[in-house]
Amino acid sequence: FGLVIGAMYWFYTSFDQSDPKRADALRAIPAGAALIFETNDAADIWRDLSQTNMIWEELRATDLYFRLDQAAHAIDSAMRNEDALRSYMANKPVAISVHTAGARSFSYLLSMQLSGDGSASEIKETIAALFRPRQPITTKTYDGVELITLKPTYFDETIYFFIHEGLLVLSFSTLIAEESIRALQQETSVLSTKSFSAVRKTRGSDARGQLYVNYEQLKNILSQYGAKSNRNHTFFQQNYAGWSALDVSLKANAVIMNGFVQSPDSANAWLGAFQGLIAPKMDVLRYMPSNTAYFAFFGYGVFTDFRKKQMRIREQVKGKFALEEIRKGYDKRCNCNSEALGLGWIGTQSAAFITEPASEEYAQNQFAVFSATNPSKALSDLIEFGANVEKAENLKQESESYRDIEIKKLNIGKFYSDMLGEAFAGIENPYVIRYDDVIILGNSLNGLRTLINALIAERTLAKDKAFASLENQISGTSNFLVYSSLARSPFIYQHILDEKHAAGIAGQAVLLRSFQAFVYQVSYYKNDLYYNNVYFRHNPDYKQETSSLWEVPLGTSVSKRPYLLTNHYTKALEIFMQDDSNHVYLLSNTGKILWDMPVDGPIIGDVQQVDVYRNSKLQILFSTSKSIYLLDRNGNAVESYPVRLPSLASGEVSVVDYDKNRDYRFFIGVEGGGILAYDIKGKPVDGWQFKGFPADITGKVEHIRVRSRDYLFALSKAGDVLLLDRQGKPRHEVRNRAVGMASGNAQVHQGVNSIEEGGLYYMDSLGVAYRLGFDDKLVKYGIEAGKPLSYNFKDINGDGERGLIVLTAKHISAFELNGKRIFKNEIEGLSNLQYFRFPDGKVCLGLSSETSSQIMLFNSDGSTYKGFPLYGSLPFAIGDMNRDGYFNLITANREGFVYAYAIE
Repeated sequence: FGLVIGAMYWFYTSFDQSDPKRADALRAIPAGAALIFETNDAADIWRDLSQTNMIWEELRATDLYFRLDQAAHAIDSAMRNEDALRSYMANKPVAISVHTAGARSFSYLLSMQLSGDGSASEIKETIAALFRPRQPITTKTYDGVELITLKPTYFDETIYFFIHEGLLVLSFSTLIAEESIRALQQETSVLSTKSFSAVRKTRGSDARGQLYVNYEQLKNILSQYGAKSNRNHTFFQQNYAGWSALDVSLKANAVIMNGFVQSPDSANAWLGAFQGLIAPKMDVLRYMPSNTAYFAFFGYGVFTDFRKKQMRIREQVKGKFALEEIRKGYDKRCNCNSEALGLGWIGTQSAAFITEPASEEYAQNQFAVFSATNPSKALSDLIEFGANVEKAENLKQESESYRDIEIKKLNIGKFYSDMLGEAFAGIENPYVIRYDDVIILGNSLNGLRTLINALIAERTLAKDKAFASLENQISGTSNFLVYSSLARSPFIYQHILDEKHAAGIAGQAVLLRSFQAFVYQVSYYKNDLYYNNVYFRHNPDYKQETSSLWEVPLGTSVSKRPYLLTNHYTKALEIFMQDDSNHVYLLSNTGKILWDMPVDGPIIGDVQQVDVYRNSKLQILFSTSKSIYLLDRNGNAVESYPVRLPSLASGEVSVVDYDKNRDYRFFIGVEGGGILAYDIKGKPVDGWQFKGFPADITGKVEHIRVRSRDYLFALSKAGDVLLLDRQGKPRHEVRNRAVGMASGNAQVHQGVNSIEEGGLYYMDSLGVAYRLGFDDKLVKYGIEAGKPLSYNFKDINGDGERGLIVLTAKHISAFELNGKRIFKNEIEGLSNLQYFRFPDGKVCLGLSSETSSQIMLFNSDGSTYKGFPLYGSLPFAIGDMNRDGYFNLITANREGFVYAYAIE
C-alpha cells in the first residue's frame, strides 16, 4: 500500500527513457535510496498525466494533490515560457528518489542533468525566480560544494539544492542533500551498487520511464505507516528481495509497471524460496468469492521443493532453533507430527484472502485455500490433527453439515501463520471444509456457510467480469501475487495502518472507492532474476457486494422493513415486503417472489397473521391510512376485504382474541378521536359504543385481562390513557396523562390482581423515564440517557426485570430501572432501534443506517454480535427460516434489494 501511495505521489512528474546519458543524473542519488524514478521526458509525461489520466484527476480532488497540481502547472508554464530555464533544463535526464530521513520520516531528492550553456550563478537565479522564495536565500559550504537553502512560495517545505558537475540536485532534507554531495564527491552513488546495476541492465529500451525499488530500504519507509502490532512482521524483519527495475507506462485509467527483480542466494531474501520453481496456473481463483477485497497467492509448483527452500532461508534469518521450537510446540500439543498432518498434503498453490469487510473488525472475513495432492487424505489429516489437540487438551469437538458439506473446527491456534508466514496470520483455530479438490479454512462458521453459498452459485473471481477485465495485464501463472481491490479495502487499510494514517484513509474512503485494483505479481525467470508486474487501475463503477445467502431485487426503492410470516403448510418462514410504489410482496425462504399486488398506501405498523376460518390456514392482516387488508397466502383478498375506513387511520390495526377461540375483533384508531371495531367478516361490531375522544388515538389498541375482566387499552396523542370494556365504554379512569411522550416503544404493564396494579412505561422528549400507574401514581426514574430518538422498556440482562434501552443521536445505552447503567456505546448515523429475544433467552439489539449502508446487532452487554456489521440499510427481521435451528436475518436497502444472511 505504501508503494501504491508513493507511486501515485510521483507519477505527476517523472518517468523516463533508456538512454546512456541518464547515468549522469543517477551519480547524485545515494545508494540508500528506497525508490528512484528516472526520465528524459518529465515535461511531456506531466502533460499526459495532468490532461488525460483519470487517476490524477481523482487525486486532484484531495488537498495535497491539488497543491501539487498547482505547483506543477506553474513550473510547467515557466519551463515553456522562460527561455533561459528551458535552455538549462528542458528534455534533460531527471532522477527522483525517496530516502529515509531519520527513524520515523523520509524525504525526496531530485537530480537533473543541466545544459552546459549556463553558469551556476545564472541557474541559481533562474531557480530562485521559479520558486519565488518567501525569505532571502542562504548558502553554506559542505564538502567543498555550495548548498543553497530556499523557502518557496508554492508549498511549506524548505528546498535545499546545489549545482555541481553539471547536475542540479534538490531535496526537502538537508541531510539527504549532504548525502548526495558525498555520493558525488566519493563516487558512492547508487551506480556503485552491484545489485542495482544488474537490474538496471534489464530495463526496456523504449520505455518512457523506470521505477527502481530497493526493498531493503522500502520496508523502513512502509513501517512508518503501519500499526505498531504490524511492525514486527516478517516483511520488516527479513529482506524481501534486492533491487527491482520496472518500466513504467501510463494509460488513461491505469498505471502499468513491469520488469525484473533480483533476489540472489546470498541475500537470504524471502523471494528466494521460489527460485527454480515453475509458476502454476492460478486455479484457486475459482474458490474466492467475487467480493474478495484482498488475496495473497503462492504458486509453489511443488510444495515440498518450496518448503525446503523456505525453511533454509528462515533458519538462516531467524535461527533454526527458534523454528524447531515452534514446530515442537505443535507436535507436543497434538502428540503427532504436526507438519505432516497440517502441511504434508499441500499441492501446487495456496492463497490467503479477505472478503469485503464492513468494519475494521473482520476476522470472520478471513480465509485460506490450498490445493491438495490428495483431497480426501488432506481432510482426514487435518481432522486427525484437530482431534488430537482436542483430545489432549479436553476441548469440545465442533462439526456440522451445511448443504451436504462437512465443516469441522480445528483448535490448532495460529499454526498456518507460524509455519507458512504472516500472510496467513488471520487464520486462527479455523473451521475447515473440502470443496472439489481444495481445502478451505475460515475463522467463522457463518463465514464458511456464506462462502459455500457463493461457490455453489459460482459467484467467484474466476467468473467475475470486473476481475476478468484485469487479465490482459496480469499473467495467468504466478509464483507470488498480491491483489487488492482498493474499492473494497478501506477497512482493511484502516486496520493495518497506525492511528494517524488510518484516520486519513477513513477520510478518503470515497476516493479509494474509485480505484478498482492494485496487483503485484512475481514469477521466477532464471538465475537470480524474477519477472515482476505492477498494475494499478482506476474504475469508478464500484458496487458493494454482499455476503448474503441470496439477494432479490424488487424493482423499485424500499423504505419499509421486512416481516416474517409462517407458511401454514411447511411451517417455514416467508418474507412479506412493501416497496415505495405501495406494492406488497411475498417471498419464499429461498428468495423467490411468490406474488405481488398493489395496495392503497404505506403499511402502518405491524403485519400480523390470523386464522379467520379456524382451519389452521393463516391469513395476512395489515392496515394503511385508508383501509384494512386481509389476504390469503396466495395474495387474494378475503371476502369483504379490504375494508375502507370512513376516516384516515391515526394508528395501526390490532387483533384481539378475547377467549382464544379465534373469534377475532379488529380495532383501529381514526382521525377525530375515534376507535373502530370490526369482526372477522369486516363488518362493524354490533354493540360497539365508543363515543370518540378529543384527541386522536395513536399506536394500537391492546387487550388486557385481569382475572376475569377484559380491558381495551388505548393511548391518545395527548398522552391520555383509555381503559375500555368490550363495548368501548370506559371501564377504569386514569386522570394523569403521559405528557410529552417521545417517539418509541411505550410499554403497558398488566396487573395480576387488579387493573390498578398495572401501568404505562414511557419516556418524554427530554429523556426522562416514567411509569404512569393505572392507580394514577406517576413514578420518575433517575436515569440520565439524553434526548431519545427511540426507546424500549424490555428485560435486557435476563433477570426477568424490565429495563430501559435508549437510542440518542450519539449513543445506545441500556439501564436497569434503578438507574444502574448496563452499557453505553457510542454510535454514529445509526437509527431504527430493534429488540430481539431468541428462544434460548438471549437478547440482542438492532440498529441500521441508510448513510453507511450498515446494519448492526449488539449483545445485551453492548458488545458487537459476531459477524456484524452487515450490509443493508433498513430495519431487519430475524428468524429460523427453515425450522432447522439456524437463524437468518432479512434486510433490504433503499434501492430495493432484499438480502438474506445466515447468522450464528
